[in-house]
Amino acid sequence: MKRLLNLKTLLTITAASLSSMAFAGGYQWTTDEKTIEGHVVSSKAAAYREGLNMIMYFENLDSRQLSRFLTSQTDEADRSSVSIEDATVFVDEYLKRNGDIVYQPIMNVSYSYRSLISPDRQ
Repeated sequence: MKRLLNLKTLLTITAASLSSMAFAGGYQWTTDEKTIEGHVVSSKAAAYREGLNMIMYFENLDSRQLSRFLTSQTDEADRSSVSIEDATVFVDEYLKRNGDIVYQPIMNVSYSYRSLISPDRQ
């Protein structure tokens, strides 16, 4: 009788574990990239300073704040899992119609997040 009770308890625990593993298995890690344009400025040095400020700003945001900037509603992202993997800035140089040369920082952000696996993606 005692042995039957232990076997029943073991089967119950195993079944509960398997169901929670299936639920936890409904997510995958996704890595993506986004390009963010900074303000147009009149010097290359100012554009790089602006780019550095952009990187520092994004690195100081928490996951939920990052998700507002980086993910869309269709990503099915876990908003508390968004994190920046890498960020780089380059500066574009433009000649405006009036002959002025202007500079714009462009930040490329690589980020990752947990996303829900929908049945149609499996």
